[in-house]
Amino acid sequence: MENKPIVSIIVPVYKCEKYIEKCIESILHQSCTNIELILVLDGIFDKSDEICDKYAAFDPRVIVVKKQNEGVSVARNVGLEKASGIWIAFVDGDDWLDENYLSCMLLAADYNSDIVICDYIAEYRNTSIKEKFFVYEDYNFTKDEINDVIKNCLLPYGCGNTGACTNVGVPWSKIYKTEFINKHNIRFKPGLSRMQDMVFNLYALSYASNIKYIGKNLYHYLRNEGSSTCVFRPAFANTVCDINKAVHEFAIKQNKKEVIEWMYAKNILLIIEIIKLQYVLDTSHRTMEKIIQIRNMLKKEPFRMSLKKFDMNMLNFKPKLAGILLKHGLVGITYVYIRLKTWKEQNNLDI
Repeated sequence: MENKPIVSIIVPVYKCEKYIEKCIESILHQSCTNIELILVLDGIFDKSDEICDKYAAFDPRVIVVKKQNEGVSVARNVGLEKASGIWIAFVDGDDWLDENYLSCMLLAADYNSDIVICDYIAEYRNTSIKEKFFVYEDYNFTKDEINDVIKNCLLPYGCGNTGACTNVGVPWSKIYKTEFINKHNIRFKPGLSRMQDMVFNLYALSYASNIKYIGKNLYHYLRNEGSSTCVFRPAFANTVCDINKAVHEFAIKQNKKEVIEWMYAKNILLIIEIIKLQYVLDTSHRTMEKIIQIRNMLKKEPFRMSLKKFDMNMLNFKPKLAGILLKHGLVGITYVYIRLKTWKEQNNLDI
């Protein structure tokens, strides 16, 4: 390309042949045309590579990078190294964009903006729901208000957040100034199998001097019933410990010790996920065996300290109740509640 692209869009591609064509089409047909699309194939397991190669063959804006499977963090980092645009955007391979996504984001940006955030639409099988990250319509977060955004990175309730189906810690629905990202060497942390995007954004948000938020629903986020939110994960407690280490490291490096306090509340949400993914979905052990295992897990750090110190005001009613029950040792009751909740989720019933 002769001209420097305004935006580099990075898409990690992993087992998404059913969706990737729609994703690519929505990017290439943006009203802002001066872009580069970097498709990073994180291993080849289906026909996604053929689809990506097809677009690269006729559109010079498309760059295809093929690499061995090393996880989404490494794939996004490879994309960051390849990016030459003034701004960087991340899109997941099963999502898609409103045709004015980039134009609206760039219009909202100004010289001082490091990050621009917009709202999204959660796309379910039979319905689409407009979701908001914050209660505002449009807002300019200054350096003094960045902690409010960081808190929302960890917790989906309170502090201006609307309790949407995901929080602001995701990498999509944003554009980042490339110069800003490279100046602070902000990268995704390899080795984290979950919430690597949250850790990335903790650093990005903490370094930012100015963040623009626009209350327009421009990103389409596919809520896939077969996603990691309901898949048996036999070692998820270990993953949560790794997440805590990464967040603790961030808090020390950036001198934001209040983040550790927020992480206590976040861990209540994660403990609920552990009980669901590692124990409720486990079909190889009896219920009493699983309850004993949960009790033993909760005696270890960071779970013991989180149950002791979490601030109930940072959680809404259901996780707050679960936290109180677990704090008082009522593991069996909590397990039964989460098992019922999971069954209702799997059967698409109201909870």
